[in-house]
Amino acid sequence: MKYIILTRLAVSSTVGCSSLTVVRDLHDQRFTSEEQPVAHLSARVGGIYLFYYLPLVTGDSEQADSIRFFRNEPDIERVVHMVTKKSKELGATRLTDLYSWSDSVWGSFSLIFWYRWTTVSANASTGLETPTTHTMN
Repeated sequence: MKYIILTRLAVSSTVGCSSLTVVRDLHDQRFTSEEQPVAHLSARVGGIYLFYYLPLVTGDSEQADSIRFFRNEPDIERVVHMVTKKSKELGATRLTDLYSWSDSVWGSFSLIFWYRWTTVSANASTGLETPTTHTMN
């Protein structure tokens, strides 16, 4: 009985997840010479699906570390929105190296469940301030 309770607790806490990681300490490294780095952003949203197509429990793409029921949250457009929204909140004006990846794995133990996820990462930056030149007339 104790193992059943522990198994249920473990499964219920990991079936749907979302995370948004912000790395601001870049050790004075630049993404390009024309930009001032703000942060590296990485978001991931995943969930359990019935027969691959019907979402049961997924991570929430609007609020990291939350779950949603019966919504297709691990969608590339939704996860890109997480990253671009956070980039804007941090004051960045540009994103470079935007990368997305979606995948799934069949739960062979059950025959009917799939775990699907999408990961998006990008570098957030601002343009360098260029000094204005003054001319004398």
